[in-house]
Amino acid sequence: MSESNNQNPSGFNGEVKPINIVDELKTSYLDYAMSVIMSRALPDARDGFKPVHRRVLYAMHEGGNTPDKPFVKSAEIVGKVMGLYHPHGDSAIYGTLVRMAQDFSLRYPLVQGQGNFGGRGDEAPAAMRYTEARMSHIALELLKDIKKETVDFIPNYSNKTTEPLVLPTRFPNLLVNGSSGIAVGMATNIPPHNLTEVLNGCIAYVDNPEITIDQLMEYIPAPDFPTGGIILGRSGIREAYHTGRGKLYLRSVYKVSEESRVKKINIVEIPYQVSYNTVIERIHDLIKNDEIQGITEVLNLSKNDINIELRVHKDYDPHVIMNQLFAKTSLQSSISFNMLALNKGKPQTLNLKQFISIFIDFRREVITRRCVYELRVARARAHTLEALAIALDNIDEIIHLIRASADRNQAAQALLGRGWNCKVLASMLANVGDNPEVARPVTLEDQYGINQADGLYYLSPEQASDILAMQLSRLTGLEQHEISNEYQGKVAEIIRLLEILNDPAKLTAVLREELIQSRDNNKRKDNNYDARLSQISDEAISLDDESFINKEDVVITYSRDSYIKFQALNEYRSQSRGGRGRQATQVKENDEIDQLVIGKTTDTLLCFTSLGRVFQIKVYKLPRATQASRGRPINNYLNLQDDEKITNLIILDEEANEDIENKYLFFATEQGKVKKTKLSLFSKIRVNGLKAITLANTEVAGSEEVSEENETNAEDINLEQDANDVAHDLLPDRLAQVVVISDGDPVYLISRAGHVSAFSSDCVRAQGRTSRGVRGMRLQEGEDKVIAVIVPKNDDPLLTVTERGLGKRTSLEEIQLRQNRGTKGVRIHKLSERAGNAVIGATQINVADQLAIITDGGKLVRINANEIRLTGRVSAGVKLVNLVKGELVASIERIVDGQSIEEEDRLAAKAHAEAELGFTNLADNSTANQTGEQVARISGTDYADDQIEDIDSDSEQIESSQSNAQMNQETDSE
Repeated sequence: MSESNNQNPSGFNGEVKPINIVDELKTSYLDYAMSVIMSRALPDARDGFKPVHRRVLYAMHEGGNTPDKPFVKSAEIVGKVMGLYHPHGDSAIYGTLVRMAQDFSLRYPLVQGQGNFGGRGDEAPAAMRYTEARMSHIALELLKDIKKETVDFIPNYSNKTTEPLVLPTRFPNLLVNGSSGIAVGMATNIPPHNLTEVLNGCIAYVDNPEITIDQLMEYIPAPDFPTGGIILGRSGIREAYHTGRGKLYLRSVYKVSEESRVKKINIVEIPYQVSYNTVIERIHDLIKNDEIQGITEVLNLSKNDINIELRVHKDYDPHVIMNQLFAKTSLQSSISFNMLALNKGKPQTLNLKQFISIFIDFRREVITRRCVYELRVARARAHTLEALAIALDNIDEIIHLIRASADRNQAAQALLGRGWNCKVLASMLANVGDNPEVARPVTLEDQYGINQADGLYYLSPEQASDILAMQLSRLTGLEQHEISNEYQGKVAEIIRLLEILNDPAKLTAVLREELIQSRDNNKRKDNNYDARLSQISDEAISLDDESFINKEDVVITYSRDSYIKFQALNEYRSQSRGGRGRQATQVKENDEIDQLVIGKTTDTLLCFTSLGRVFQIKVYKLPRATQASRGRPINNYLNLQDDEKITNLIILDEEANEDIENKYLFFATEQGKVKKTKLSLFSKIRVNGLKAITLANTEVAGSEEVSEENETNAEDINLEQDANDVAHDLLPDRLAQVVVISDGDPVYLISRAGHVSAFSSDCVRAQGRTSRGVRGMRLQEGEDKVIAVIVPKNDDPLLTVTERGLGKRTSLEEIQLRQNRGTKGVRIHKLSERAGNAVIGATQINVADQLAIITDGGKLVRINANEIRLTGRVSAGVKLVNLVKGELVASIERIVDGQSIEEEDRLAAKAHAEAELGFTNLADNSTANQTGEQVARISGTDYADDQIEDIDSDSEQIESSQSNAQMNQETDSE
């Protein structure tokens, strides 16, 4: 075997050096971590770039791929970057190029792309061999002055060329376009901002370096995303700008419209870095899993702009559906701030002011280095111009000397070997000012230039070379004038540059002017500044429960066995007067419907008990049930005592809650007591309820009322009570009704015996929660009691309904408003065995309204108010509902602005009356042909509709003429 074969080409000598693996892992991992942090994942705080972004733009700039040049294949750009600056995979380089071209990734794209560069639905871009690119206009601002030694350059990976350490950007790109990346043990996420706002903030900082972060936020209020959206969470933004860490929420923008009775939601902006295909898939999943209701169709109409169209069922609120989507999809996304960047080579979490301060300091350095470079170049040119002036002044001698020289070197030595006449130069220097040496290069040796001893000019080697290279055309008289003018211009430039370098205030002025210039260069075609794409809103970030509730009108029913539920009001069509109604709820044997109220799902329901306590619950928290369901016991929702029952339900709508300080709750008990209490005292009702009124012979076990309040209201309890009232107060009492009133409202108390007592609410002064109240109405002996409280808001008549379903409307003009309370009042409804022995409900009603009537058997009927007669005060009324034998009306409720029955609905209702559940005998004009016997057979009564109406018709004129006299008689008798 030869000797050469025995040699080890690897150089391994066979010696193995042992090392500690723990130490080696630490060292190797630290080297890897620093490489990732410094060269891959974190941006530089000055220009906002990671190395790969900087290299791509620099390669495009060096290759002439500027906006004024034709597009170049992306593959060519990637090849140059990879071959000269970035020795890594081509996919990473192309991915960087693609992202800088996407207007939905960067707020201000730095690359103009031609071809398929991907889409917002996660569509992949075309291969680099198909696409073309060039720099955008704004990208030129990042590399301006790079040839003027404004930044440091380092050798590339192969030491064949150099690349910049940082770009001399003219705007804070890191804030404007943002950045994100994951390093080793750290990560960064900086959202994009509006260029105009950021530059205005920079200008404000230059004007006042002591500016606070809160003051900076007046110029830079929030990020500005390329995809728009609505920004929520000012507190999170403020925290991020102060500390470098925080969170905001970005919500989609949508529009609601209705075309051809079809409700539509068009989502036109979605959050940053959210795919619309992902959103659509998620919405489909929610619909499929029944996690969201009301969406009938999802359409993707997105082309150049986002447009996701949702078709909505007519009974659903589009805004509620969007609130649900915000909570369950990425249509509302959180974006975290982690403003980490490399500052002087070290990772640092920066606040808003630090970002701007670093950029401004960097711009000062760039301007200084540029001025130094430009000063050197200007002095070098002035030095050359001086040589040309010497040549013009000594042209004949110089030509003779050159002709006599054997070669160029001999001619140069001849030019350097003597002094020259400088009359032309002297006249040029005379206009320089006090400092003729201002244009002298700093590195020029003392023996060159004008010698003060002999007044001659001695050329430098550079000047000799310039004279030898001069063209004969420069020797004309015109050229001499141009040389003189150019020299004067160079001297002025040199003086300007020296002033900037020597005066910090002038340097600051240049910096400020360039910031303004960069801002103005970004104006739109209409000469307006770049507007924000993302709106800023103060809406709540975390949506409350009501945001997910479809706001609709509902019917709430409560039975005497304490079962409660609600149903949509539109489940009950309006019927003609005399209909039997639709089954509203199933009731057990010996159970009856006790109360009915109508409100909205988002209203607050106040529940008053037999012990004088009040509870509150949102309507949407009650059980939603069908007509066949009884609902659920109220005890499942309220902490009632064993012997405590709900006696009254009232709705507090949005209007009452908004003006709570100027509203009162007006209480009326069955025994005629009334009380007025500030509504604001009930704004915070505990889970265990709150004392609302003290009722006779009631006591709340475990009551936690404050003793001071009881003492405060002790006088109120006995206020204006005479001896005859004492015995009356010992009778068991319960609430008849509670209503919301304002100061000065009239109050109408209606009794079971068909009387009404009207007086101003100012007759009752405000009392505390635990007081009993004062006498409001005197009642007849026996079973008489107060059954309703009416607070008229306009001139609409009062409607009263008896237990047998007869109702009437009475004009308010027939009821005199008394100046004092405690009277028996006047008759408002004529009662009889046939018409009914008791009034069970009363309300104020307009002809455009509807009336909901529910029976103790659980049937509900809606009728139009314009079908109910306006009659005299003491008439019996007309039949409103057809009752079966043993059935009585349990409760009534006004439906505001109810729609009238259309003719086709009436005909259809009549034709299919027997086929529909619970709907029978829907009357129209043809029902007049029915005989009294037929009606009696259906209703189980011993009279017919036409008989009652005839009675009313015959007696109405007499009763009307007697009404005023009777009113006075009743009042006098009291």
